[in-house]
Amino acid sequence: MNRVILGLFIVASCFLFLGNFQREIKDTQEEVPRLIRLYDTLYYDTKEVSKIKGRCGVMDGSVKPSVLEGEIPYENFTSNFEGKYGYQWVSDEEVDVYIDGVFWVFKKWDKKS
Repeated sequence: MNRVILGLFIVASCFLFLGNFQREIKDTQEEVPRLIRLYDTLYYDTKEVSKIKGRCGVMDGSVKPSVLEGEIPYENFTSNFEGKYGYQWVSDEEVDVYIDGVFWVFKKWDKKS
């Protein structure tokens, strides 16, 4: 009887360990998008090209890399991707960033920063 209980305990422990191990792998594989921080707010790359036409030629500011890809920038006017890029405000919720000749839509990130 004790062997059966011990066997069941070992099998249950293995399932719990494997379940936690798979969850940890999944959590580490979650991709952090391209991010910029402006005025203490994070904005993420929606991977959408801006549809705004007829822009003025002056940028509202620029961002430069401060952390590695996949990390969260904590300093204002910085990003987690390579290069120095200009941006233009669309609204409090949206900023267009000029990357490689295209304006990309970045939206306010709702997650805790």
